[in-house]
Amino acid sequence: MASAEPQPKATVGLSGKQITALAMLASGEGTIKVAAHVGVDRVTLWKWGKLPAFQEAMDGIKRARID
Repeated sequence: MASAEPQPKATVGLSGKQITALAMLASGEGTIKVAAHVGVDRVTLWKWGKLPAFQEAMDGIKRARID
């Protein structure tokens, strides 16, 4: 049975770098490697992790892996 709530667009409002970072983090890459790959400082990556849109997208990835 389908969920009553519609699934939000996980990456709406995120930049290309943020989407790349999400994919890499979800695949198990470390934060230092991810930050270097997308061209940002580790602190920036940490700040992104505090953004509601970033958290929602990461939660969606985690839920998809559980289902």
